[in-house]
Amino acid sequence: MALSQVGANGCICLPYFQGRSTPDWNNLAKAIFSNVTLGTTKADMLRSLLEGICYEIGNGIDTMGKYLDI
Repeated sequence: MALSQVGANGCICLPYFQGRSTPDWNNLAKAIFSNVTLGTTKADMLRSLLEGICYEIGNGIDTMGKYLDI
């Protein structure tokens, strides 16, 4: 499988497969893939999923940083 570039060629994933947790709890949040076209590859979708997960982890770390030194 070919690699996808940073930004997943515009494919975006919100990885809320079981709702959203820290810092903004929302058990009704839904996961989506956006900007998927006929040119979107499996690698692009996987890359967008990993980028979305990493973004959410970073968001949680930033929130914790407001309360204690990390």
